[in-house]
Amino acid sequence: MITNSVLVAAENAIYTKLLTAVAGTVCKNQIYISDEDVIKEPMPYIIVHAESYEEVIGPGIGIFKVPVRLIFRSHVKETSTDQRTDVVNAINNFAYTTPAVTLSTVSGFHCHGFEPSTGSMVIDGEHKAYCYEVEFTLHCMPSDG
Repeated sequence: MITNSVLVAAENAIYTKLLTAVAGTVCKNQIYISDEDVIKEPMPYIIVHAESYEEVIGPGIGIFKVPVRLIFRSHVKETSTDQRTDVVNAINNFAYTTPAVTLSTVSGFHCHGFEPSTGSMVIDGEHKAYCYEVEFTLHCMPSDG
């Protein structure tokens, strides 16, 4: 197994389920995977980035610890407080409502555990945006079904 596929599988699982979670918000269909430095469509949008992996039971068992970061970026003036609140609530509901079970329903992926760690709203002067950053750790494995 190519272990980089763990990162791809984790990002794709989160992307798939987060699309559903934010469907009723201004971020519907505005979710990007991985590279936060690539030019995006106009804000608001969400970035899903699995940063690294570490095999936690091994060698060769295939269960990995994968730190993941979500970044919700919205323009200070063009996105209302209510719109921003809706997206933040959708992200938090995703992260705190049986996320491991939800992510395990994605084909080719199984999530054994989901640990939220941090979340904060900051102002990004460079992008003239509010950024809500959430970090969590997945204990997961790519699977064949």
